[in-house]
Amino acid sequence: MCDTANIDSAHQDVAHANSSLFAVKQADSRIVLCPRAIQQKLDRRSALRAKRDFASADKIKDELEASGVAMQDQPDGSTSWQYAPINPSPEGGMSSSAYEVGRLAREASANAGNDDRVSRCAAAVMELIAAAGPRPLLLGRLGGDAIFEFAPAGATDDRLFEALASQQSAEFSRWAKPQALTTLQVCERMSAAGLPGSHPLFTTAAAALRRGSGETDPECSDAADAIMRLGFSQPRPLRWLWRRAVRMQKLAPPTASASQRALGELRFDNDALPLIVDVGCGFGSSLLSLHAPTRRSHHSTRRISDAFNTLGCDASMAKTRFARGVAARWGKAGAAAFVPASATHTMEWVKANYTGPVLGVCLLFPTPFKVAGAGNGQLPDEDEYMVSSVLMGAIANAIRRAGPRAWLYIASNVEDVAVSMRRLAEAHGLTASPHTDCSLLREAEPSTLEDALSLKYAHGEDSASSERPNGGDGIHATAAARSAMAGAAAGGGELRRARIAAGGMQPLRAEGDGWRTSNPLDAYSETEATLELDGRPIFRVVMRATLE
Repeated sequence: MCDTANIDSAHQDVAHANSSLFAVKQADSRIVLCPRAIQQKLDRRSALRAKRDFASADKIKDELEASGVAMQDQPDGSTSWQYAPINPSPEGGMSSSAYEVGRLAREASANAGNDDRVSRCAAAVMELIAAAGPRPLLLGRLGGDAIFEFAPAGATDDRLFEALASQQSAEFSRWAKPQALTTLQVCERMSAAGLPGSHPLFTTAAAALRRGSGETDPECSDAADAIMRLGFSQPRPLRWLWRRAVRMQKLAPPTASASQRALGELRFDNDALPLIVDVGCGFGSSLLSLHAPTRRSHHSTRRISDAFNTLGCDASMAKTRFARGVAARWGKAGAAAFVPASATHTMEWVKANYTGPVLGVCLLFPTPFKVAGAGNGQLPDEDEYMVSSVLMGAIANAIRRAGPRAWLYIASNVEDVAVSMRRLAEAHGLTASPHTDCSLLREAEPSTLEDALSLKYAHGEDSASSERPNGGDGIHATAAARSAMAGAAAGGGELRRARIAAGGMQPLRAEGDGWRTSNPLDAYSETEATLELDGRPIFRVVMRATLE
């Protein structure tokens, strides 16, 4: 039986708490764990981190913090903790202020879409940091964690991100013993949150690793080199967005009224420019990668993004708010738009309201439809599947109106889903293209729209092709490449194919010409980056209205 008095005294002095206790419900309805239970959870978290199961480890961290435990990862790899004050405030001391920063960051993330609340949380965090003065406030990785919470909330105030980055940068410099993996992971998460690769924080982190390890620790040296190559469009930062995405509940498409309301707020600085649309864009990373800043500049100069606009739609308010916030912080709000709207209503808006041509449409990794006997209850039934005949018809019409160089890029890691999308596109008059000219928009300044539409790769210092997880030349699959792709496919998807066969249907296979072995846009979604890092099969095809 739990002794409330002992738990109360633990808030005064953890050492006096009864280690045999498990938990007690506090007056503010939090479940307060006893020291032994907390240590068990911390040990479990350490084991998960050692296995690189960071999603599960972060879940334990969230549970502990929700129970009133303030945690601090130490430079030696251990984790210290203390009971957080029940009513933390700036007057409660530095530890309570740090706890409050974390709480405010999580509150903002949980309220994406409520701009007023997010702004109040951001302002409160900046006040806490300012009140701390020159003293360190956010120890360990707390500064990076807060950035990774505020970004999905759609926060756009550069002062907030600079203040948090400054705290994290000071912490990197303070560490006496270099922590290669922790430092690299913090930097990856901050890059995933949209912090430009040119930010001095990354230089500070790399310098701290090299200074602390000298030339004797190759792990630190390799981590420092990796940090100096970080950019938003690289696979490892994008994997952090994927980890976050898989923890989020799958949502039904927004209603017609909600979609129309969101689309009604769309504004582009110049809507005569060609448009790239990503329907079901997730965190918007494929489109954001087209606008991503170089390591030389905080602003978007990497590709010829001044020559086109981008529009992403998704069912998730949180994901589209993240993308909008990053675009705004990069100075691209007038060229990169993201809305919580259905795919069909978005394409209808483009037809009715957008002046310029549709350069391309992306259908990337839609949630697969359910097959008979499927165990995942979150999957939609086939008649509720996002890629309907109505949607494909709207996409095909937009591509035909734009001309023969406009394209539809289809990708999925589920073979029968990829084949179904291709067949539906073919039914609406599109044909698989063997050409590579939708691998576009590099560091060049086209003088005409035709130049922009036909631009080939121009690999340079900032070319993301050097960052590809598995390389690839972007061309359509040769016989040898198709054989390799088929071999990879044979290693996965067996259960889904078996369920399809058990339902009396023949599983669809990605056979024939047109299937590609690599990303033709060289702009990765968080899902595609993760799949390639894990060596899992991806089925890709580019469709056009006519073949040249």
